[in-house]
Amino acid sequence: MVRKLFMTIVAVLMLSSLSIAQVGKISGKVIDRETGDVLPGANVVIDGTTLGAATNVSGEFVILSVPTGTYSIKAAFIGYREVTINTIRVSSGLTTQLDFELPSEALEVNAISIVAERPLVNRNATNAVRIQTFEEMKNLPVRGVAAAVALQPGIVQFNGALHIRGGRENDVGYYLEGANVRDRNGRESSLGGSNPVGVIPEALEEFQVQAGGYTAEFGGANAGIVKQTLKSGGPEYGFTLQFETDDFANQGDEFLGTNSFGYNDLTATLSGPVPGFNNKLKFFAAGERRTVADRIQRFNNGFNFTHVDEAEFAALSQAEQLASIEAGRMPLILEDDRNADTEAQIQALGLNYLDGNVQDASRDEWVGNGTLTFDAKPFIFRLGGSFSRLDQNEVIARMPEMAFNRDRLEQEELSTALLNLKMTHLLGSNSFYEVNLNYFDRREANFDPIVGQNFWQAWDSTANAAHGITFFDQDSPWQGGDQQMQVYGFDFEAPGSPINSNYWKRKSGYVGGSFNFTTQLPQHEVKFGASLERWTIRTFQYTSASALSLFRGARSNPDFLRRALAGDRSDPDVVLAQAQLSSVARVNSFNFGYDIFGNELDEDGVAGPRNPTYFSAYVQDKFEADDLVINLGLRVDVIDNDNFTFEDPTNPPWDENGFGLIEEELIETDADVELSPRLGLAFPVTDRTVFHMQYGRFVQAVRQQDLYQGAKRFNDLFTS
Repeated sequence: MVRKLFMTIVAVLMLSSLSIAQVGKISGKVIDRETGDVLPGANVVIDGTTLGAATNVSGEFVILSVPTGTYSIKAAFIGYREVTINTIRVSSGLTTQLDFELPSEALEVNAISIVAERPLVNRNATNAVRIQTFEEMKNLPVRGVAAAVALQPGIVQFNGALHIRGGRENDVGYYLEGANVRDRNGRESSLGGSNPVGVIPEALEEFQVQAGGYTAEFGGANAGIVKQTLKSGGPEYGFTLQFETDDFANQGDEFLGTNSFGYNDLTATLSGPVPGFNNKLKFFAAGERRTVADRIQRFNNGFNFTHVDEAEFAALSQAEQLASIEAGRMPLILEDDRNADTEAQIQALGLNYLDGNVQDASRDEWVGNGTLTFDAKPFIFRLGGSFSRLDQNEVIARMPEMAFNRDRLEQEELSTALLNLKMTHLLGSNSFYEVNLNYFDRREANFDPIVGQNFWQAWDSTANAAHGITFFDQDSPWQGGDQQMQVYGFDFEAPGSPINSNYWKRKSGYVGGSFNFTTQLPQHEVKFGASLERWTIRTFQYTSASALSLFRGARSNPDFLRRALAGDRSDPDVVLAQAQLSSVARVNSFNFGYDIFGNELDEDGVAGPRNPTYFSAYVQDKFEADDLVINLGLRVDVIDNDNFTFEDPTNPPWDENGFGLIEEELIETDADVELSPRLGLAFPVTDRTVFHMQYGRFVQAVRQQDLYQGAKRFNDLFTS
């Protein structure tokens, strides 16, 4: 029943994804400088935009839906000199208070220009909101958005992940251009914590950090949220180019008494109006290429051992042998399973590692950010996007064990894409609504550089021979067989061994949109909206041992393999053959959305992808007075995890002959409906002090990686 109601709501709203407002509000009063009388009908406009308002009978004005940024605001009235206040900062979701005092034309000859100072505290926010612009970020002794966020009060960065108020990394919500970009799998991202989308500092207009106590508009994160807004194009063309490097020394060498991390960063931005649109269509684009030889940035004391003839070494005295070893000369020979070809190979390679940063731990990252804004008042369209691609080695925990097998160090690739299209419709001076459409995609893979993503070939002697690797037998490149060899009691991987060539790939993403309506009543800002995210998640993993088992299973059971490859999965024999081969091969327990060969599946059921859906709606009222701000709201979250359960857990519907669950007997879990009341109060005491108080209930969905398991997991549970 709940599911049907949920889908009905979705159909009526025609929405799909979470989007948070990226606009602010300007309010204030216009008065006569000499008498203090209010000036009704005065015009207040934002230079360079089509936004503005006229004061009411009380001399007050409100300008809604102002994009985040810094502006010059102009006030004018007949018989008075024009006053312009510059460097007015408007922040996402907050109110900027601005009052004008206009002098009479009889007293002032020229127009007046004033440079505003940013207030120390925002008197209109009912929780602690930390805001930082790019102009402030560029003066920090760190680079990167995550590093700048970590400097804010109540935030700690540990192993690249951000923790707010002591919460876990997956308790933090991330938004870019109003769209959710948090990895709901809760996995630590190569780009830093659960925030997989790359943002170039030069592309950022501002970021906000809210450490709890946020309004009903926000949800899905229990510790805090980080909102990021990209820059917009201006009325004039702009171009910047920046290059940073510490790459003045080769690996093993020093420059000015220190080693290099191999760090290089090239960033370029371009912005301005698109010709032919009368300054109504503006763009901003930024690109960054960053490389670093050691992404964790550590220094290492190297070593260099070269081979000396075994008989020559044995003829030395003990003291001479010790001196030879200290000089880096000793026999590089195997303790067991001695093989002349293998020994010749390791003797030619030598056992060496250069001083300086840790080798084979590099990262190569490309990031692109951009916006395109079309002002066709009363409609405003904005397209924002972020794209990133990262390649890195996975040596971190396995040196010097891999010293003789560095050609098979795993490679990792990660790419993300975010597109957000927003339409804003201004309904007069006091109301507007927004419609957002979002698309988010994340793909990652870990693979052996020799055979790439053809993981089957990692243990194929023919495929390895094509890369110059000769197997001693069908499963090993050397006669030791277990892929490990010992040199003077130390374990090393045999040259060419695929023993640690683990393979995995994952795809996750969502499509969606949202609707938000805002209206300004006397002293009340009323807002309501709804949103939806529909995710598609796939995961596939083979350890090196599993890949070997699969290869052996296919080789030992050619009939299974033949039937598994014979047709599509609409044929029950194909499904059964794949399940049998999977059982033989000890496939990873958490694979879903792919068949055992790594091909994508679009079928329903345990083997298919998961499609969790997250719906939310909210309503809130913000009351603003000079000495009191009250924010009262209610939020509803509907969490549909697209999962199943058993009617009787003591008697699971398991088909022993079919190696799988009897899916007709599975029970689909109901969506979880959660209500979250929110109340926030702010008491501005002075221009430097404000008192906050909040009450609220905050709900967050379970990490997706803790919810889903593949068919192999149930095979292990019910047949062991």
